[in-house]
Amino acid sequence: MDCGRAAALAHHVLFPNVGTRAMVSKLDRSAKLSLSVLGLVCCGAAFYWGYQTWHRQTMARREAQLRQDCERAMKAEKWAELETYATTWLDLDKKNGFAWLYLGEAAQRQGDYELAAECLGSLDESDPKCIPALLELVEMHFGKFNRPLEAVKICNRIIELNPDIPQSHQRLTFFYAMTLQRREMIRTIRRAIELNAAEPEAYAYLVLAGKLRFTNGYQVNSHWLKSDPDNEHFQVAQAIFLTMIDDDTDPSKAEGTDSPSLIDACCERFPDNVEILAYLLDQHVTAGDTDAVAELLSSAPAAAELDGRFWRHKGWYHGVVNELEQAEAAYRESLKWDPYDWQSRHELAGILRRRQHLDEVDELTELALEGKQIQQALLALPSTAEVTVDLASRIADFAAAIDDGLVAERIRASLEVSD
Repeated sequence: MDCGRAAALAHHVLFPNVGTRAMVSKLDRSAKLSLSVLGLVCCGAAFYWGYQTWHRQTMARREAQLRQDCERAMKAEKWAELETYATTWLDLDKKNGFAWLYLGEAAQRQGDYELAAECLGSLDESDPKCIPALLELVEMHFGKFNRPLEAVKICNRIIELNPDIPQSHQRLTFFYAMTLQRREMIRTIRRAIELNAAEPEAYAYLVLAGKLRFTNGYQVNSHWLKSDPDNEHFQVAQAIFLTMIDDDTDPSKAEGTDSPSLIDACCERFPDNVEILAYLLDQHVTAGDTDAVAELLSSAPAAAELDGRFWRHKGWYHGVVNELEQAEAAYRESLKWDPYDWQSRHELAGILRRRQHLDEVDELTELALEGKQIQQALLALPSTAEVTVDLASRIADFAAAIDDGLVAERIRASLEVSD
């Protein structure tokens, strides 16, 4: 054995723990370093948590103070101060619904209606105050701003957010009825009924779908036309409602405006408009002009086939030319699209009588008479919102008789609640 190996062996034998102690010392230093790092991380986390807590508390106190400032300024009717406080509050929290409402109130009181509208439309959709604010915005667009189409958009937005809000369906129904958009009106009413969100007047509009009458229809559409002069629906509704004003000296009529000129203009501009077609068919049927009716029916747009009035006039034509089978089919199609049309029911009974198919005649005649009386009662009301309990009950019974079960069920349920 050489001297080097012998010395190493002797050192190991005499001092066996020297290497182990060095290793332990090294591990000790590493552990201490890790503990130091861990301590720094914990300190940093504690500082961050503490800062966040302090910041939240500070913000909460600041916002509470701003809310008090806003309330105080509002009670004192200091609208400029209210605007300042609300703006400061929004700088801290853009999603705060109260701040938006305070700013909107301040803007409206100072005559800045555009800012007020912006505020009402800026609430976060998750905020419970959002939908009431949007409903108020709808009224501003229908009223002060004269932007009915914008109001319609907001109503649809509300329905997307919460389809159970009756006011949004109600305002859409009113708009479509006033502009004689019957298919959209019926669709809106049916959706509201399915959602159990229909207001009482919705059922009146449903019964009157084929005979919409408004004493202020001409004025309202003339006003809306100013917001969108090229709008087809406003122009057509204005022209048709003008024909319903009997007194030519009515001050609501614009100077130099008469029904034929507006109707003729709409015929030229909108040859495929279903309301113009229905108006012209009514005129020619009343005059007994079968050739004119035949021409209009043959040139009718495809959309007319989704309207019960088209089929009623078609039934009349086939009845006059003694095509009784086609007349019966047309009247039945008419009732499919508008089951509340008492005229189609009455005329169908007449066709079945001529065909000696008497099984349904008595029932059809009775239902036609009841439908006519209900319609007359509704038209005699100052407003569709003033339907009496007795009249509502008659509508429910009539709906049940013509197999419109959901309408009958909803009306009866609402009557039970009101008792």
